[in-house]
Formats: sequence, structure tokens, C-alpha cells
Amino acid sequence: MAPRDDLPVTIDAFLRECLTAYRKRINTFAEAPEVLADQKLGGASRHAAQRAVNSFLTGQLSPDDQAVFAELSLIEDPLARARAVIRDEIVAGRLALGIVEESVQALSGAETRTLGGFAAWMTLPHTALPPEVGRYYSRVIRLYVAGGTLEVFVLCRSMVEVAMSIRVPDSDLRAHGVKPRFAGRYFAAAQRRKRLKELGGLTDKQWEAIDRIYLYGDAAAHGNAADTPDDPLEVVLLACTSVRAILHNASERDSGAT
Repeated sequence: MAPRDDLPVTIDAFLRECLTAYRKRINTFAEAPEVLADQKLGGASRHAAQRAVNSFLTGQLSPDDQAVFAELSLIEDPLARARAVIRDEIVAGRLALGIVEESVQALSGAETRTLGGFAAWMTLPHTALPPEVGRYYSRVIRLYVAGGTLEVFVLCRSMVEVAMSIRVPDSDLRAHGVKPRFAGRYFAAAQRRKRLKELGGLTDKQWEAIDRIYLYGDAAAHGNAADTPDDPLEVVLLACTSVRAILHNASERDSGAT
């Protein structure tokens, strides 16, 4: 499929064209006489299989559809119940297609988000970015560009927490008489934050940024999605600049700079 010369082709538009062609291929196969003649799939009717697809994508099942799954509900093992539906090639193809279509829809605006993501990348301490932090940054930036929202807020908080664990390692906390809060083995993020404030080096504005990252990350993690921004770019930028502040100040302190 060659792109039209008179219109810019976005990533999601191109992929949607590909998915449309794939859907036609699945539908053509599903309507073949020999396929239509086979009305049973591992004890589950094709109607029940399609209902399972719809329920899987939405997470909801209407009361009227409960009877449709009566046959499947006789199978106690969830994996066995799933195999009774998914082993059918057509159902598996439609299910995967529905998931991919939603993912492609989320890609709308990926080009614009790439610009914002690159701006966040430019704030990182590239020459001193620990791999532990880099692993979280990698997930944050990929999810953001791909159109993720709630996951991004949670991972931004995690990225900052990993940076704090490098700035304030367990050995430092133990040396100052702090005891692990979780099962006697793991320190809480609040304990590291308290110690980091004692070490100094971060401005009030930088602490306000960290507090906002935690606010949105906690809201997303604890079911309060309404308390998060529609566009997570603000938090992605704050997370990257916070990581730089935490790690940069750590490097200055360790080298004896004032």
C-alpha cells in the first residue's frame, strides 16, 4: 500500500490500513462454507466464542450474556476454559486483532509525543545514568510515545524511587540507624526521602516536583485515575529532571564538590 502523495501518512493511519486488510482476510476465511459448517469448537459454540472475545476486550459481561457461557462454565480450570475458545484459529485471530486495533488507535499522535519524549530525554544525566534507572526510563518513554497513560504515572514514580535508592543506598540507611520497614528486609521510599532531605542539595522546587510525581503515581496505582492529568508528558518531564537532580547532586557530594 503506497502512501498518497497529497497527504502525510501517520504511523497509526498506515497501521490501520494494514489491519483493515488483515480483518478482511480473517472474515473471508470465516465465511468459507467448510468453516461455517463447523459450529462447535471444543464444546463451545462459535457464538459463545465471539462473546468471549467481546468480554475479553471490555472486561465486562452483560447479564443477558451469562447464559451464553453456561457451557463453558462447566470447565473449572480457567486455562482449560480459555483453550476451549482460543484454540480456534478464527477466534484467536479476531481476539488478537481487536487488541492490536486498540493499541494502534492509542498510537494516534505518536509523532507529537516523540517530540515531548525527546525533550524529557534531553534532561537526563546521560553520562551517569545507572542501568537500574535506565530500565525504568526505557519503559516510561516507550509507553508514553505509544499512548499509555496510567502506567506512565506509576513507572515515573518508580524511576524516581530507583534513583533515590542509588543516592541513598541501604548501607547508608543502616549506618544511620534506620531499620527496614518491610519484613525487616526492605526500606520504604519514605525512609529514603527523609534521609535524602537530611543530605540536602535539592531545592524546594525540586522537592515539589518529586511530590507531584508521587501524587500522580499513587493516584494511578490506587484507582484514582480522575486525579491524574490527561497528558502524562508533564510527569515524564518532571521525572527525568528529578532523576537528574537526585543523581547529579549525588555525584557532586561524592566528589566533594560544594
